Amino acid sequence: MQVGEYWLQQGIDGWRLDVPNCVEAEGFWEEFRERVKAVNPEAYIVGEIVSDATQWLDGKQFDGVMNYPFARLTACFVIGDRLDKETIPSFYKPYETLDAAEYAKGLEELLARHPWEIQLTQLNLLDSHDTSRFLTMAGGDRTSLQLATLLLFTFPGTPNIFYGDEIGIEGGKDPDGRKGFPTEEKWEQETLTYHKQLIQIRKNTRLYGQENIELSLLKKMSMSLPVF
Repeated sequence: MQVGEYWLQQGIDGWRLDVPNCVEAEGFWEEFRERVKAVNPEAYIVGEIVSDATQWLDGKQFDGVMNYPFARLTACFVIGDRLDKETIPSFYKPYETLDAAEYAKGLEELLARHPWEIQLTQLNLLDSHDTSRFLTMAGGDRTSLQLATLLLFTFPGTPNIFYGDEIGIEGGKDPDGRKGFPTEEKWEQETLTYHKQLIQIRKNTRLYGQENIELSLLKKMSMSLPVF
């Protein structure tokens, strides 16, 4: 508890907690939240929970969790049957190909799991240090990465970019996905520019601001995007 308080006093903005579900002491995370928020009421507490995290998002423990269900759904839709099966994370199984309507249904179910205030503090992602990189799962197809990144930036919550995705780093299962950051001449500039554009759009555009989001789909098209 003192460690949590100390680093907030040094100026950090919050805590990302690794596999916090492994802590079995009753009331531990409730007390952690109370003490962290006493130092900084605006501190962000996010837990790494790979499955349904409803029990951790009761307003007494974490502000949000790493949204792996979103990552899985997006891979199933964007990559579909083109997925390199050797790169799939174990907790994405059973992996299934989703069409646009099925993807929209999955997102709607995901949004319905938690109150709107919780959804806005979820840490949404496409990949992480515990998965293969999305670009590698997609067989190196940069168009797939761009589409997935667009979906990431337009979904309610906080978009999280795993270091290097913005410059086209590839990598398979852990530890291959944790490579060092390359020198600038090896950066994929088109991918970097695309990320910068999405960040600017997100900063300058109100994408959503109320509950009861409806996902509009062009269901007759083989590929379609949710519109918020």
